[in-house]
Formats: sequence, structure tokens, C-alpha cells
Amino acid sequence: MIWDPVFSTDSKRIAAKAELKGKYFIVVDGKMGKHGFDELWDPVFSPDGEKILLRCMEDGKYFRRIVPVSEL
Repeated sequence: MIWDPVFSTDSKRIAAKAELKGKYFIVVDGKMGKHGFDELWDPVFSPDGEKILLRCMEDGKYFRRIVPVSEL
């Protein structure tokens, strides 16, 4: 399953939350991220479109991470 896409401010990038085998992943520009999460909320792009805010849960803990798009 894949959720509604989110576009960067300049509309050059697209991201979405996806579920695969009970884990949630971030998909950016058609490429799925390497790391799966127990829960994941919709991603949020930085104003320049180079970073993404990930709100996620892993092992029962809530995290907010700002990750460069190049590292996904």
C-alpha cells in the first residue's frame, strides 16, 4: 500500500509513505528507502527540498529525524 504523495516546495521531488510486509518505508522520487519503521507519518520536505522530516516509531519509541534526501 502507498499513501498520498507529498511534493517539495519547488515540485521537483515527490515522497510518499509505503507499507510492505508490515513495515513502513519512505519512497522518494520512486526509490524506496533502506530502513523500515514500525509506524511512519507523512514526510515533510524542507523549504529547499534537500531534507525530509521523518516522524516515525521504532521499538515503541517515537522519533523525529531530519534526513538529507541523498541518504534515503
